[in-house]
Amino acid sequence: MDEVLAAGHVVVGQAENGDDLVLKYKQINPDLTTIDISMDGCDGFDAIRAILEYDENARIIVVSALSDNMAMKTAEQLGVEQYIVKPFEPGSLAELLRKVI
Repeated sequence: MDEVLAAGHVVVGQAENGDDLVLKYKQINPDLTTIDISMDGCDGFDAIRAILEYDENARIIVVSALSDNMAMKTAEQLGVEQYIVKPFEPGSLAELLRKVI
């Protein structure tokens, strides 16, 4: 998170689980959302679907430890902008943010 802040981005909200994420997205309407696939409540894929149903122009980056092709393919089919696998190299997330925003 430090690299994101150092790159000049502002974190406007954090969610405890997938359901909370969808609710906060609707309240805050951020420029970009990062989502993990493995979450309590609805999973990341369900959260992505709900967010994109609410806002078809939502910009989403998946940040997940799931590195299998099926998860990445599903995210791509849903309309996710980028997918980064944890752990990742320092600076990688900030670089992705620059590409997406």
